[in-house]
Amino acid sequence: MMDRSLAIAVTQAALTVAAMANRKTVNLSKEFDRWNRKLFGGELVKPKLRWMRSKTLGGSTKARRKGGQVEVQEVGISDFHENTMEEFAGILVHEMIHVSVLQRGIVERNGGHGPEFFDTLHRLQTKVPFEIPLTEDATHKKVSDHVKGKKRLAVLFNDDSIQVYSPKMSPDTILDTFRDRYSNDFFRTYRLRFIMSDDRELARYPMKRKMTRKSSLYQVSKDLLDRLLKEGELLIDVKRAA
Repeated sequence: MMDRSLAIAVTQAALTVAAMANRKTVNLSKEFDRWNRKLFGGELVKPKLRWMRSKTLGGSTKARRKGGQVEVQEVGISDFHENTMEEFAGILVHEMIHVSVLQRGIVERNGGHGPEFFDTLHRLQTKVPFEIPLTEDATHKKVSDHVKGKKRLAVLFNDDSIQVYSPKMSPDTILDTFRDRYSNDFFRTYRLRFIMSDDRELARYPMKRKMTRKSSLYQVSKDLLDRLLKEGELLIDVKRAA
């Protein structure tokens, strides 16, 4: 059962599903201090804290060895993705667990996700009403509303894959490169649609500024696909070859 003081801390932190956490609504230093007192007995040495815009990670902790000791340099929390205050608190506590383990001089493999980390996480999970994530992965999350949508050129491969290019690149040039580079089987396999859009979800994908040999495809969600087809500007539609 959660004790009264921790329940008060949760209330003070305004952990409600309706509120969204980002650099405009949350003071990282105050939230670190709050959970340091309530969960770590105030023993953590506060490192540099910063907001970041990672497209793949919810948070990160950087450390280095200095004079035979482990020094935690920085904790970053990403507000690129949409997080409720509860989700934010879980991400922050996850990173604070890394800080706790490192400041005890323990360096674990797998990005710091070792036995000591998970023992601490499972113990603290019983003391808070929100989920402490097991990893930093945030690729499944929606892009936050405060991330400004910028015009990008999306190339859809059938209805499940996507590449994103700079809007300054010519769709015709990209298509000509595909024709030079790939066999007819490529055009029998894929229907290609070139769409200009400022949908903010496009910001989660790497944006190509020139044609390169390495050309990865990324999965596109049905929601984004539907919006691109309904709201985007269709520039070229290359149907599958017979």
